[in-house]
Amino acid sequence: MRPEPGRADPNLILFDYDGVIADTRSIFQQAFRNACAVFGLEHCAEDEVFLRIFEGNMMAGLSEAGLQETDRSHFLWVLKDRLSSLPRPRLFPGMRDVIVTLRRHFPLWIITSNASDAVKPVLEQAGIAGCFTEIMGADFHPDKTEKIRMVRSRFPESFRAWYIGDTLGDILEGQRAGCHTVAVTWGWHTRDILARGCPVYWAEYPEDLLRILGINHS
Repeated sequence: MRPEPGRADPNLILFDYDGVIADTRSIFQQAFRNACAVFGLEHCAEDEVFLRIFEGNMMAGLSEAGLQETDRSHFLWVLKDRLSSLPRPRLFPGMRDVIVTLRRHFPLWIITSNASDAVKPVLEQAGIAGCFTEIMGADFHPDKTEKIRMVRSRFPESFRAWYIGDTLGDILEGQRAGCHTVAVTWGWHTRDILARGCPVYWAEYPEDLLRILGINHS
């Protein structure tokens, strides 16, 4: 049975960033392409391979594509450096208001494969950085499942955790961490790919998140 949360329910809301909050696909892929070139993995930035990597954990996908374990930290550093030199992305229309509304009722986190330092200025520019308790990027830990578990460990078991993502990898990592998963359809992966993860809920528009989480947005 699907959970039916309400305003009074103890819920933790955890967001992916890329493709959910901000329209980062072209910017992130450019930085990713530049980082991959440093390690001789140019093929990983081609559209088909790039999207396939995000059907699971990003670092695991890169390892399967040939990135050496000893190069993981260096890769993340290069990716962060390349992201810092590119224009800041925009938030998806309606997302700012949704986040502000949700923050009135629930604690919010960002769990992302992006660099924390690349995410924060975008949120600050939009005036919503203060809505999030913490931004946990790949520099914090490369595994989203582990980061979600870290957040959940700070709260009683009675708190429900929700992970909102746009890739199959998001849905699978959220499930492994014991979250109720919400797949958004405006991000990187198509609905057909996302459906392979059997998300609990679907969001076609940012405002759908309020309905799913039991918030009456007037």
